Amino acid sequence: MKDYKLLYSQHKFSRKRVQKNKVNQKVLFPIIFSLVFLVVFLMGSKFAISNEPLRTKDVIISRGDTLWSIAKTHYDIQGDIRAYIHRIREFNDLTTAQIFPGQVLKLPLN
Repeated sequence: MKDYKLLYSQHKFSRKRVQKNKVNQKVLFPIIFSLVFLVVFLMGSKFAISNEPLRTKDVIISRGDTLWSIAKTHYDIQGDIRAYIHRIREFNDLTTAQIFPGQVLKLPLN
């Protein structure tokens, strides 16, 4: 008979644990879902396509020009000029910062 009571108490304990896990799942699921939705929404807004066409300006490289000097001349927004240099390199598919006289670079203006 004692074995039966022990077995029953263990069963009762495990039922409470299962019920507690179900409650935790009911609470955690909306929280996790909300976080995933928020991350996807923020990433989507970062990569959203603009209706405004990308404006560019063609610049012919002269002797002594560097990406830094070109960016400094054409970058009119306050901020880090290195980010603009990076955009110029990406926009023109440059793997290095090396440019040559006579080369034509397209500068993104947006």
